[in-house]
Amino acid sequence: MNRIIGLLLTLAILLSHCKKEELQRVTKLSVDNLEAQSYSSIKVTAHIIDLSKTDKTEFGICYSETNPEPTINNRRLAFSEIKKLTPTTKIINGLDANTMYYMRVYLIEDGKPVYSEVKSLRTPQKPTITTLGANDINFSFATLNGTINANNNLVSVYFEYGTTIEYGHAVMSNPGTVSGYQQTMVSAQINNLSPSTIYHFRIKAATDTGTIYGNDHFFTTAESPLPIVTTGNIKNINTTYANCEGVISADGGTNIIARGVCWSTSPMPTTNNATTNDGIGLGTFTSTLFGLAANTTYYVRAYATNVSGTGYGNEIQFTTAKNANIAIEMVLVNGGTFIMGGGTGQTNLFANEQPTHQVTLTGFYMGKYEITQAQYTELMGVNPSYFSDHTNKPVEQVSWFDAISFCNRLSEHEGLSKCYTLNGSEVSFNSSAKGYRLPTEAEWEYAARGGTNYTDYYTYSGGNSVYEVGWVKENSYDLGYEHPDYGTHPVGSKKANKLGIYDLSGNVWEWCWDWFGSYTSNNLRSLVGTRLRYTRKRKLQFRVSGSTNSVIAFSLKNHKIN
Repeated sequence: MNRIIGLLLTLAILLSHCKKEELQRVTKLSVDNLEAQSYSSIKVTAHIIDLSKTDKTEFGICYSETNPEPTINNRRLAFSEIKKLTPTTKIINGLDANTMYYMRVYLIEDGKPVYSEVKSLRTPQKPTITTLGANDINFSFATLNGTINANNNLVSVYFEYGTTIEYGHAVMSNPGTVSGYQQTMVSAQINNLSPSTIYHFRIKAATDTGTIYGNDHFFTTAESPLPIVTTGNIKNINTTYANCEGVISADGGTNIIARGVCWSTSPMPTTNNATTNDGIGLGTFTSTLFGLAANTTYYVRAYATNVSGTGYGNEIQFTTAKNANIAIEMVLVNGGTFIMGGGTGQTNLFANEQPTHQVTLTGFYMGKYEITQAQYTELMGVNPSYFSDHTNKPVEQVSWFDAISFCNRLSEHEGLSKCYTLNGSEVSFNSSAKGYRLPTEAEWEYAARGGTNYTDYYTYSGGNSVYEVGWVKENSYDLGYEHPDYGTHPVGSKKANKLGIYDLSGNVWEWCWDWFGSYTSNNLRSLVGTRLRYTRKRKLQFRVSGSTNSVIAFSLKNHKIN
């Protein structure tokens, strides 16, 4: 009996042990969390709670929008590996917005699936957006329109726009954020557009769960109006120049990029004819017409250009004056030999006055007076002088290039061949030309000393008293601007030198042809055309002179002659 009871107890223990082994071998799975990532994706987090000892071949998620208990025969997505107890995450893409999905994880063991419990989640509902047409279209702006139903999202709304479907620009709409379920009109004005241009645009709606875009629309901006221009009166008409005023009263909605006047000997001139360029912008401007022919009828129109084209003012007709007599008096300076540099008996010489050296020159003509403001204005059409209260005062504030241009224009005025050719900042000299030119420094000093027949060693050109022969700092500038003798003075108002040439000492500085250089002790002959000076920025005065081939002289001297 006891033996039978023992056997039964052993059998019970064995059975009990077998049942525990079976429970530990059951596979258990869990879907921990479902989270919407966008309108078309859900993030699934799952893990394996326990595993049996059978063979496992696949671990994944199965899902369906129609089957509340999805199986592997519906849609499924496998994880890359099977891991016990460790949560695994997978993103399911390609879903439909605003749709309920049923999901559970599965494990295939011994060729059969084991499933977790089912969980469900609805994907977010997209905002409903429609791009409408544009209105209020101008040549530089337009208003973009659209509608949006946020469908309970918090939506930031923009319009993208550009000249292609790549867009490239974005502007926030009005209103800029939309929520709830009602349909809302949105719009935005865009500016700084180009006239006559096609622009594409669409709505862009951004939420926490994604960005969606509306359909593409396009429009064409209007053509920009041309500027409104008026041609003013023609003033200061001379033989070779005249002044014309222009007024731009409207820019046509875009910036003025060029303005001026155009003229021709034929009616209705355009910018394809002779023109000036007088800056940009609205308002009044004055242009100077250069290079005119004497006693000739011209037609003039002011113009202004914006991005759409050029607008012209009314046409005005005028006739230039007959040839004027510039009346530049010249003095013959006979050729000869002299000692250039610091003179005999002089003390306290500057280093650049030495060494003295012999120079031999051929004859030339020197202007009797410095060029006056009246002469310069008559020929060049402008008066750049600071002391401009008297037309017989010497013109000043002229550059070396201005003096070169005056020489050429005076040559043209008198029908002579020009001595100079200008190419940008370079000037070349034609020694065979019969026109006017600048003197060399040697020619200027030779004339200032009185020439070969009158060479002397006066301290100044024409005498030893500076106040007798020249206007200098002490008897003009130092007196103060309220004094009547302050500044420059009419030419020829002091004593001439022995050649009858005035103001070679004082009044204003004068340009010469050659560049400053150190003296040598070598004897020199006829320096015309040597030591060229290409870049000069000082604003000075000049006088004309000429050799036997009729030249014009300017210089850079106003100190004592040694």
